[in-house]
Amino acid sequence: MRLAQLTRGLLTLLLAAACTRSIGDTPAIATTGHSELHLPADWASITIAAEARGATAEQATKANAPIAARILDTLRTLGVADSTRTVTFGVESNYDNEHGNKPNGYTASTSITVRLRALDRLAAMLDASLGAGATRIAEVQFYSDSVDAGRRRAFQGAVAAARLDATAIAGAAGGHLGTLLNVSTKPEFGGGPYRLDEMQVSRSSQAPRIPDIRRDVVVTAGVQASWAFVSGQ
Repeated sequence: MRLAQLTRGLLTLLLAAACTRSIGDTPAIATTGHSELHLPADWASITIAAEARGATAEQATKANAPIAARILDTLRTLGVADSTRTVTFGVESNYDNEHGNKPNGYTASTSITVRLRALDRLAAMLDASLGAGATRIAEVQFYSDSVDAGRRRAFQGAVAAARLDATAIAGAAGGHLGTLLNVSTKPEFGGGPYRLDEMQVSRSSQAPRIPDIRRDVVVTAGVQASWAFVSGQ
């Protein structure tokens, strides 16, 4: 019986310590808060990849060049070529892993990155790029022009959430919150690129229809805060 009482008492102390602490001589309640906002995207960065193989590096390069040219011509026709930011090119050796890792020709690849604000034209642009010979859409990443303002709003929500939890803890402990003692941010991660990896196109059919893939930009914020604990209701 005495062991059970000691165990219950120890658990009570541990639970109290998890929610409260002292700052100096002041009893305090420390909590964390999290907030997440979804902002409409204002523009997108799209990376379009074109690849071609050949027995030699020269052959692969020659096979890749007209594909890249067709994609760029298609982007010009759509009126987005001026938004093209980077065009990168590379050639790499291929190896046959199933037959002793023997050399098996070369792959030449061109990556075209486009910045697009007319998001209502995104699906059509991806369709047209695949139809022009692109082998895959390497990445589509959405951005908002209001991220800074959204992050500040998220911090307001995070502090409010931390205070709600602290108020509940104080009430359960038979008291109420006093002065805010400190508040700090904590690392939060949210959002990121929406990827369409390895979207292949069949050479014997038309380019696939791509649905509206627009995504919101997610902004998150987290805080750690402490309030003085005032005993008594």
